Amino acid sequence: MINQIDMAIPLLGGRGWLGGVSYIELLVRALVSMSPQNRPRLTGVVFEHNLDDFDLYSSYIHCFDRLIFWGSDIGRAQQFLGPTYCLTTFNELFKLVDFYFPVGADIIPGQCAASWIADFQHIHLPENYSDEILKYRDLKFREIADKAQMIILSSNDVKMDFQRLYPWTRAKIRIQRFHSLPRQEWYKDDPESVKQKYALPDRFLICCNQFWKHKNHLLLFNTIRMLRDKGNPVHLICTGSTTDNKDTTEYFKEVRSYLAKHGLESLVRILGIIPRNDQIQLIRLSLAVVQPSLFEGWSTVVEDSRVLGKPIFLSDLAVNMEQNPPFAVFYQRNSAEALFIALSRHLPLLKPGPDHLKEKWAQGTVAPLIRDFALNTCCIALESVITFGRWSRSKPSLKQICAYFPDEMFKSYLKHYVSIYPDCGFTDNTEFH
Repeated sequence: MINQIDMAIPLLGGRGWLGGVSYIELLVRALVSMSPQNRPRLTGVVFEHNLDDFDLYSSYIHCFDRLIFWGSDIGRAQQFLGPTYCLTTFNELFKLVDFYFPVGADIIPGQCAASWIADFQHIHLPENYSDEILKYRDLKFREIADKAQMIILSSNDVKMDFQRLYPWTRAKIRIQRFHSLPRQEWYKDDPESVKQKYALPDRFLICCNQFWKHKNHLLLFNTIRMLRDKGNPVHLICTGSTTDNKDTTEYFKEVRSYLAKHGLESLVRILGIIPRNDQIQLIRLSLAVVQPSLFEGWSTVVEDSRVLGKPIFLSDLAVNMEQNPPFAVFYQRNSAEALFIALSRHLPLLKPGPDHLKEKWAQGTVAPLIRDFALNTCCIALESVITFGRWSRSKPSLKQICAYFPDEMFKSYLKHYVSIYPDCGFTDNTEFH
């Protein structure tokens, strides 16, 4: 049954939002880790604007079963995609697919789709947004709460915000926690060559965040200054975009000014956007990851640390504690002193990687998380198609649904899903046709 569903997955993000790029990669790789019989057919939807940043998607674009181009410049699209469908409306798209996810912070009225809200940062940190963007997000999220049939959230922390803000919603609410899937080439590549490529020292911490205000780089840089002034200097490597589409480029100017004013330019290296594999190799080589963020919905950086078995110094956000990776050290998020104390205590014990034993152990621990991520997505797709889509006229019982799945693991997870979400669209007394 599930392999009869065609699931459309749009390419999200770009250089202005690398988190969207990573989210789609993790979603697609988790799904293709399952056998084709136990997952939907995956249709990648490539928009015209995606072509400008297509190199960011090139490492996983082959994972889709087929690609569809949304736009008018078919000639340019074919240079990247080869022969492909070309369309410009959702009516055209839904003649080819059964389910669309994720609809990023929006809705598709009258179609079988699930909206995705990554977080409510604009509620908690409104000072990071212009009045225009605040108004837009408030209106758009309210529209989702009012009109979406299915809403996907990335954590219990985000769910608590949603329920507090929109207690009247009639939408089905589902949580989908994403996790990083280890790729074998990560462990075959030579991390030392990557270190030499960027001329990095042997011992360094790494911070993999875009330079957005809420990522809290300045507190981390202050901590690096404190360590140096106490005679315990440590190098810090930063990756990620240096622009913030919410703020223009003023914040990065402030960052540069801080480093120059305090003489930290020899200790803090800002690499900007680098290839994903280079980033992974630098995480492997690092002493530890530092994630000083003041707000997250569910952090890709934390999941990368988990899958690589790396120590990580984490701000004490509720969602970070919900993710709770192994080898995490939490500290009070607004206190450079607290991070300084944590680093001072642990740095003498940390060694450069890669740590092959921890990496092997970590791969084993994330395997069930990846499986559940994929199975949960399959159940969301199945529920949506049965409840809102082309199978909505005849809702099957759980027993009838399970009869279509020879895989006992899928049957077991489906029953688990029903126990968590008793409002799902599976009934006990109708026949499937």
